[in-house]
Amino acid sequence: MIFSLIKRSVAVLLLLAAPLSAGSDLPVFRLTLKGHQFAPQKVTVPLGRKFKLVVSNEDAEPAEFESFVLHREQVVVGKSEAVVYLGPLKAGRYEFIDDFHSQTRGVIEAAAAEKK
Repeated sequence: MIFSLIKRSVAVLLLLAAPLSAGSDLPVFRLTLKGHQFAPQKVTVPLGRKFKLVVSNEDAEPAEFESFVLHREQVVVGKSEAVVYLGPLKAGRYEFIDDFHSQTRGVIEAAAAEKK
């Protein structure tokens, strides 16, 4: 019985730790909100790969990163940052907004890497 309990405990710990290590090898892209504007307004990401988008809100009031087409929304408290995991994406343009200030817009563009 004790062996069974230990075995289950180890399994639960492994399951809980998996998401923490899963994002460590993802490409990271940064997006900043300042004066109710995204910078950059266009983020280019690689095709077919998951990635991490770090959204930094330099304004004092909260903002909400929202993309209807990507089915993502994330509130970003003022003077803080939040992480949004996205992808893999097909080639194309994916619009996003600050849902609290709908005039604030940007786009994620999934494109093949340029050959050198």
